[in-house]
Amino acid sequence: MTQGEAVAEQRAAPGAERRAGAPRRASGAALAVLVWAVGYGGLRLYWALTGRPWMPPMGDDLGPFSDWPAVLLCAAAAAVAGVLLPPVRLADGVRWAAVAAGAAAALGLAFASFMLLLDVVGLLLSWADLGIRFQLGAMLSRAGCAAGAVLLAAVVSAEYRRLRAACASCGRTAASRPAPERAPGWARFAAGAVIVACAARIAAQVAADPAALTGGGAGPLAGGVGVYAFEALFLLAGTFLPLALVSGWGRVWPRWVPPLAGRRVPRPLVLIPGGFAAIGMSCYFLLGLGQMLLDPGGLEASGEAMGGYEPWFFWVSVPAYVVWGFGLLAGVVSYYHTARPACRSCGRG
Repeated sequence: MTQGEAVAEQRAAPGAERRAGAPRRASGAALAVLVWAVGYGGLRLYWALTGRPWMPPMGDDLGPFSDWPAVLLCAAAAAVAGVLLPPVRLADGVRWAAVAAGAAAALGLAFASFMLLLDVVGLLLSWADLGIRFQLGAMLSRAGCAAGAVLLAAVVSAEYRRLRAACASCGRTAASRPAPERAPGWARFAAGAVIVACAARIAAQVAADPAALTGGGAGPLAGGVGVYAFEALFLLAGTFLPLALVSGWGRVWPRWVPPLAGRRVPRPLVLIPGGFAAIGMSCYFLLGLGQMLLDPGGLEASGEAMGGYEPWFFWVSVPAYVVWGFGLLAGVVSYYHTARPACRSCGRG
C-alpha cells in the first residue's frame, strides 16, 4: 500500500465507521419505540379499561385523544417500528407505506400531547399566579406521549433516508444542493408573519381587556408579578425567536454579546426551543381553531370563564396563534437547512 492510499484509508475510516453505525442507530430507535409502546401503551390500555385519573386542566390528559385513541396510536407506533426494524426484509413499497403510516402516527401523537405546551409554561412560571393549574402527573403523561412522537419520528426519518439513498447522518443525497448561507425569502416572510401575529394578539388583548396587560384585568392573568414574566416570555417567542431563526446573529454570536462574539451559536440552542414552540403552538391552537369551527356557540361560555371576553377576541387570537406556530415552524425548517456544516460522514456540505 502506498503512502497516499494509506492516508486516503485513514480519512475514509471515520466516515465508514459512522455509516456502519447508522443501521445500529436505526435499530436502536425502532427498539426504543417498541419498548415505549409496551410501557406507555400498556398504561393507556390499563386506564382505558379501568378508568383514567382526573388530570388538569379539563380531566382528559390528552384531550380528544385520551383513552382508546391513545391506545390505537401506541399500537400503530409499535406496528410501524416492527415493520421498519432493520433486520426485517420487506419490499420498498411496503416500507414506503410504513413510513407514511409512521409519519401519520407520529403526527397524531404530537397532537395528542398538545397540552404539554401549557405544562411547560406552567412549570417555568410555577412561582407565579397565572391561573395555569400545573400537575406533575399530567405533565409526565403528556411528555410520555410526546416522547413517543419523537422516537417514532426518528424511526421514520431514518427509513426515509434509507429509501432515498441519502446519508444516514445528515439526510443529504448526491443531488442535494449546498446549504444556503442565508435564510430564504419565504423564511423571512414567515418570521415577519410571526411578529404580525404577535402584534395582532396583543392588539386583541388591548381592545378586549387593556388592564390585563398590567395584571389588573379580569382575565386569567389578572394580578401578580407573574404576568410580567409571562409577557416577557410571550414577547421573546413572538419577536426574538423568529428573528433568531432567520438572522445571521442566530447562527453567529453578534457583537452585542461580547464574551461570545464571532463564535458559532450551538444549533440546538435555537432549534430546540424553536421546534418546541412551533410544534406546541401549532398543535394546540390548530385543535382550538377546529373546536371553534365545530362549536362556535361554545365561545360565549369560554369567554365567561376567562372573565367576560367576547367571541370576537377568540376569532382574532386563535388564528393569530396558528399563524404564529406555523411561522415558527417554517423558521425552524429554514434554520435547520441554512449554513449547515459539512457532514462528517458523507462529506457533503
